[in-house]
Amino acid sequence: MDGCDSYVTLTVRIRPDLADRLRAVSRKTGVRIYRLVEIALEKELKDGVDHNYNRRRKSRSSS
Repeated sequence: MDGCDSYVTLTVRIRPDLADRLRAVSRKTGVRIYRLVEIALEKELKDGVDHNYNRRRKSRSSS
């Protein structure tokens, strides 16, 4: 499919509002929820999780 030889099963908890958004996007696009989550994770990792974490951390400490 994407050149990956193996997959890992991962169970995550997400906020109800995010679950609702995932369901809505899945219905609208026909893309399965697990694939939407994969796409979001790949984008987040590509963009740099550390950068985003540090940005969030600074905004919390300043409040």
